[in-house]
Amino acid sequence: MNGKGWAIACLAYIIGLLSTGLFNLSTEAVSWPQWGFYSLAWCIIGSVAGGFLPRFWLRGPRWPVWVVSGCIAGLAIAHLQFRIPQPGPLDVSWLVPQLEDAATIRGEILEMPRLNAKQKVRFVLAAQTVNNEPVTGKLYVTLPLLHGTGLAPRQEIEIIGNLYQPSAPANPGAFDFRAYLARRGVFAGVSGSLVQEVTEPPWGWWRLRQRIVRSQVRGLGSPTGQLVSSMVLGRRAVDLPFDIQKRFVKAGLAHTLAASGFHVSLLLGLVLTLTRRLGSRSRLLIGLGVLLLYIGLTGMQPSVMRAALMGVGVLIALVTERKTKPLGLLLLVATILLVIDPLWVWDLGFQLSFLATLGLIVTVGAIAKRLDWLPPTIATLIAVPLAASLWTLPLLIYKFNVVAVYSLAINVVVTPLVTLISLGGMVASAIALLLPDAGGAIAFLLYYPAQILIAIVTFFTDLPASSRAVGKISTIQLLLIYAGILAVWLIPGFKMGWRWLGMLGAIAILVIVPLGYQQGTLVQVTVLATDAEPVVAIQDRGKVTLINCGDGDTVSYTVLPFLRSQGANQVHLAIAAQNPVESAWSAIFENLKIKTFLTASTVQEALFSAENEVKPQVITSNQTVQLGDVTVSAIHLDPVVLQIQLGDRFWIVADETTLPQLQQQLSIAQNWVWIATKPPKSLDILKQLPIDVAIAPSVPSQQQIESSPVQLYLTEELGAIQWTPETGFQATVVDAEADAELF
Repeated sequence: MNGKGWAIACLAYIIGLLSTGLFNLSTEAVSWPQWGFYSLAWCIIGSVAGGFLPRFWLRGPRWPVWVVSGCIAGLAIAHLQFRIPQPGPLDVSWLVPQLEDAATIRGEILEMPRLNAKQKVRFVLAAQTVNNEPVTGKLYVTLPLLHGTGLAPRQEIEIIGNLYQPSAPANPGAFDFRAYLARRGVFAGVSGSLVQEVTEPPWGWWRLRQRIVRSQVRGLGSPTGQLVSSMVLGRRAVDLPFDIQKRFVKAGLAHTLAASGFHVSLLLGLVLTLTRRLGSRSRLLIGLGVLLLYIGLTGMQPSVMRAALMGVGVLIALVTERKTKPLGLLLLVATILLVIDPLWVWDLGFQLSFLATLGLIVTVGAIAKRLDWLPPTIATLIAVPLAASLWTLPLLIYKFNVVAVYSLAINVVVTPLVTLISLGGMVASAIALLLPDAGGAIAFLLYYPAQILIAIVTFFTDLPASSRAVGKISTIQLLLIYAGILAVWLIPGFKMGWRWLGMLGAIAILVIVPLGYQQGTLVQVTVLATDAEPVVAIQDRGKVTLINCGDGDTVSYTVLPFLRSQGANQVHLAIAAQNPVESAWSAIFENLKIKTFLTASTVQEALFSAENEVKPQVITSNQTVQLGDVTVSAIHLDPVVLQIQLGDRFWIVADETTLPQLQQQLSIAQNWVWIATKPPKSLDILKQLPIDVAIAPSVPSQQQIESSPVQLYLTEELGAIQWTPETGFQATVVDAEADAELF
């Protein structure tokens, strides 16, 4: 095959892997007849393409290439299915239902322990024994900070704790932690404490990383030292404080904290500059050595591997004095990596790295040409982040439902600083490997640039509406966006003048208009699955009412992700029916604008930021608030009982002990929906009331479920419960992505 044929074969392999997402084959192994059917379908598609495409693409590949490519796409599906991790017969996860008490587990640490958002140490453990019985498989382990400090990869330890199986997401927009672990071959977790360190920490790359980080923290202090280390090694290799991580993510600068092609390009450029007087072979060997060292320090992350392999291609071209074709090299590297590990096709870092590099290759020149009226340096500063954002933004919206409004402006402003800090950090890191004190002294020179960077990020993220939720876009909409971008790139007519902007504008409208229409017409009540008080979100044609918010974890991992997936940027009416948790409501106010806030008790003024311009109002007896077609009334105090009317449907948020006192209020209408504020002990009271639907966290026994006098929905079993006038009540569980580093 010629170059076009190989390119089509590589694309067929990648497209075959990506198609498993459409067929729901991407995360769980299915029966061989099912994936065999889809593999055969690709072979048929390739045969059909071989019969038709050569008639229209006269200079394109002949029919055998298309037939072979279709078969390659089918084989890609089979390859992925064989590589999806599955628990073995002795896997530790099979013991979870059998062990009710704490178990003693011995195993070997597989990765460098890191802190999660709760300041606990987390890592993956290769289990060897449970209560002295041999087992296999991996465990996701969380330990208290003091117990996990000093642990290292390949060290054998003994812990005691309760085994559990990660649960599927119970709420729309929630992070699918179970699928995230399953892709890593982990099917169970344990939360416990350290019993003993069976072996001493062995030597490993982690010692070199630790040497670099400690050197830079000594020279720069904390957290500036960790920030510089993250900008060199990536945040997966450094425990960077989560408040700084959140700032950078919110600003659209998460890529600066991830080891990626940008860092590899800087490093390789620095090496080639320093070795320009040496021969080609010497430069190749030094370059390969530096790349291997960087891969070892950062870990075999997909984005780093992609960049490193492309760097190897550049070095080989340098030695052989041949020109490289960046686009072909990118396609070849992506294919090689996905042959090695096809599961990387669903790694977000790999996807973003590939798309950003593709954007830089095919789009920077066209954008810079349109900006030729600017000085070349400024034009490049604008063109590079714009090109990368153009190709990565649709995927980021699809995954996180949020747009960083000032992302482009921030990237243009901070690119010189990021380059300076990254290069300086690399030099300081290299010296720190030999002389830690000298490395720290050099790192100190980066203190003020790093502080300026933090100040810029803080300034932009504190601006009003620095991030905007846009709602959940569908896979079809995502494909439509990329189809438009590809049309601009591939069709010659769109490369002339500014017509390509019209094409992109049309695609944007096809996405924005449906989202706006959905949010402007949606009438929906959602009772989220939470551990404590019920959290109810009411959407009425763009107006949002939020009743309760739970604790801090509930806000971070349930309420805010759900509202982002719905495209909500403000809450028109917030009600704290229970005594409000200050830290939890503070997190709500930091992320959303609240127009009216009602609370069951007086709240400290510090809870409410000036940006929200809202004062708390204590709920009074028989108080009624009207918001569009939604009417909320407080019909009882101590405890607060809320009555909600939406159209001809009535809802009541109450404890079971207050229901007998509400017969007069309930008599005003039929077909009530009861939202229990805590698990009821009995459902017998419902026989005497005009309630036909009950939503509660749980009930004591299966017998109560079977004998319930009303339609019963339990959020602990079914997840979030949603109601719309068109579909009625539905149990909703939606898989979504978030930052796994938070867990």
